[in-house]
Amino acid sequence: MDNFDLKKYLAEGKLYEGLFSKKPKLYKPKGISQIHNYVNDRQVTDLESKIKSKEISPKQLSGINSVMMAIEEFLKAKLGIIENEKNGIKFLIYPTGKVGGLTDSKLDLYINLPQKGKPNNLRTNPEETLKMIKIFIDGYLKKQDGIDVASAKVKKSNDTTAYDITVPITFKESVAEGKLNEFVGKELEDRNEPLYDKLVAGMGKSDTVEGEMLRAINRIAYRYYNDGDEYHTGYGIETAGPAHSFLVNANHPLRSLVSTLFKNGTNYEQTIKDVLDAILDHIESRQGKYTPNSEDMFDYEPEFEDDYDEEDDYGYGYDDDEYDEFDNEEQF
Repeated sequence: MDNFDLKKYLAEGKLYEGLFSKKPKLYKPKGISQIHNYVNDRQVTDLESKIKSKEISPKQLSGINSVMMAIEEFLKAKLGIIENEKNGIKFLIYPTGKVGGLTDSKLDLYINLPQKGKPNNLRTNPEETLKMIKIFIDGYLKKQDGIDVASAKVKKSNDTTAYDITVPITFKESVAEGKLNEFVGKELEDRNEPLYDKLVAGMGKSDTVEGEMLRAINRIAYRYYNDGDEYHTGYGIETAGPAHSFLVNANHPLRSLVSTLFKNGTNYEQTIKDVLDAILDHIESRQGKYTPNSEDMFDYEPEFEDDYDEEDDYGYGYDDDEYDEFDNEEQF
């Protein structure tokens, strides 16, 4: 097998959409109806304007999109807890930080936690929210590709803000440069690349069923080869689970075949290659006659569940008064 250039794939938007899309575009979390409750809407609008005017570099956009993907994964996993009013989980994420927080290679992500009863008698529990934000940072943000996340700085306040949280983020130069070891091999790579370029959108769902199938298996391949994620266990349930669920549940011509391949496969890596091969065979057989698509693979719920207890994860092992002694600034 010849060399497979992952970072070339990333730079061209392959095997992981959103980091370097062919048409620069801000990644917006999907499936969250009230996203403005969690992400500052004004900054999102400003970002989109700056992207159009090319004031945001590809490197900056790559890092910001990594942050937005982490927000999406976090909210989808924890939304039941967050939206339960009795828990008092209230926060607002500023994707470009405060003024001056975004530079060419770095971002000081800013997260605001409101005070109890402020503003407008808001029902909120800052301490429980702080625990949840730590889960976001450690369990989602730090696991994103293309960024290095340092320890968060937490500042306690006595006004309408209970806690100011700053998360220093460095955009990785290496995402777009250099080579890694081969993944699926040259033969599959040479077949995958032109079809991916043609059928998979730079951002969001594909226009054709064939493109969405190819997008899904590329997602599974990327998460496994780059991070070791497997769709059936641990963090892979969140990162690759929806793609797998789409392939085995969506109404497409290969549903039965790929379901059998996933079910009977005894070697995870070889199974990925077998499914990719089958999807490529099908797409090539269509000879350019593709089926319109209306579905997004990320709308599919994973087939598997992790074995940790949700309440234990939510509590994160902290005492209620652990952060009560913050004077000015601490880190976690």
